[in-house]
Amino acid sequence: MSSTDTRGTGHAVSPLTQSAEDRKAVFITIACLVVGVFVGTWFLAEDLSEQRAQRELLGAVSRASIVVVNGQPIPEAAVALAAFRGIRHVPSHHSGPTSPIHIELRDGRTSTAITIARDSDRPNEFWVYLPGANWHNNALGRDAGRVVSEPLGTLLHDHGL
Repeated sequence: MSSTDTRGTGHAVSPLTQSAEDRKAVFITIACLVVGVFVGTWFLAEDLSEQRAQRELLGAVSRASIVVVNGQPIPEAAVALAAFRGIRHVPSHHSGPTSPIHIELRDGRTSTAITIARDSDRPNEFWVYLPGANWHNNALGRDAGRVVSEPLGTLLHDHGL
């Protein structure tokens, strides 16, 4: 309430003379606004981080011609690269990544390391991570999104993964 609020009495009401209910309502309103700003900022930061990681991955995919899975080059590089081009954000569905698979995308001059992990519920969905610091201190790295690809699932299965 402002000091010019007269509450119909013709007298100004100072913050010290507000009722306990009024002070509680003001406190709750301010607390909700602060929490809302904090949560909104957190979601925005996570989204921007994921988008940046996706751009880095797509740049590496566009340059790569060799795909190395757990230290072994695979002849089906085109299948993996096509799958990685389809990276996107997938809304949470209460599952998680399983065993990590270490992949290198090579173009002859440079190499980009990524880690993928099959989803615990959906066998053709893969969580994709790039190395580096992240909001959640996830040991797998920075979340770049998800790849949903039956050909990639089949390829990795055929390689015993």
